[in-house]
Amino acid sequence: MGTTLLAVALSPAGLEWISIGDSPLYLCRAGELSRLNADHSFRPVLREMAERGELTLEQAAVSSLRNRLRAALIGGEMALLDASPAPLALRGGDVILAGTDGVQTLSDEAIAAAVANFAEADAAEIATALLRAVLAVEKPKQDNATVTILKPLAASISSQAPDATGDAVATHRRHSSAREGAADLAPQASTLP
Repeated sequence: MGTTLLAVALSPAGLEWISIGDSPLYLCRAGELSRLNADHSFRPVLREMAERGELTLEQAAVSSLRNRLRAALIGGEMALLDASPAPLALRGGDVILAGTDGVQTLSDEAIAAAVANFAEADAAEIATALLRAVLAVEKPKQDNATVTILKPLAASISSQAPDATGDAVATHRRHSSAREGAADLAPQASTLP
């Protein structure tokens, strides 16, 4: 058994992260979605195989290997570890999305659209919209999904304050229960003091 890890830190210099596993970290800036951290599942390997013509994109998309991890925290040596090469400077209007792999039920295009549709909303509304989009897919055996949204406020970026004071943060989770089929969309955190 093991676990994935995605940790982010916000400082006056910008956003930094460290990750192992397949939990995604995205930046949505000016309507463009970019994955910031590496994916340590077999999805990138299968995509590369498709690009080399060793299998089709359709085969890669349905391969039973696609969600298998190539790296996780298991108490031993870590074969793969991703860390930000330097702090990423943030801008007003940026949206940072940290999530579990259940968020990847949605395509990058669907994630970008959900964030763009709520660009003026607060972090909690964006998180709720994303999880509702995950629920709407109605994928059998849907993995649990947790989403944390960070919306740096222009004032905290321009002032280069030594902390994240005023940044809007919200974490929501969708928990599947075979027994109940329940979804919890209540916020787990709110605006930082």
